[in-house]
Amino acid sequence: MSQSSTPKPITDQLDLSAYTPIHKLNTHQIAEIKHVDASHDDIDRLKAMGICQGRRVQLIQAGDPLILKVVGVRIGVSARLAKSVYTEPCRRTGSGC
Repeated sequence: MSQSSTPKPITDQLDLSAYTPIHKLNTHQIAEIKHVDASHDDIDRLKAMGICQGRRVQLIQAGDPLILKVVGVRIGVSARLAKSVYTEPCRRTGSGC
């Protein structure tokens, strides 16, 4: 296989600037997770806490750790892990994000 036909990693194909990193949400803001740009181990760690693509989360408190509300439960996420989570903030009006 030639070098030019090697597929690019998905993160090279995504425009992450279109999303808001979870640590930059406003306090109490709700957002839908759109992408997690982390190692497989960190993705598994986040999934174990309920943080995965398509899930809605709410930032309760910024800092290290961030306090998030996920599926009705408050959890703490290290700032290092949180920086790999990209979201799309939900609009206050309407039923969805």
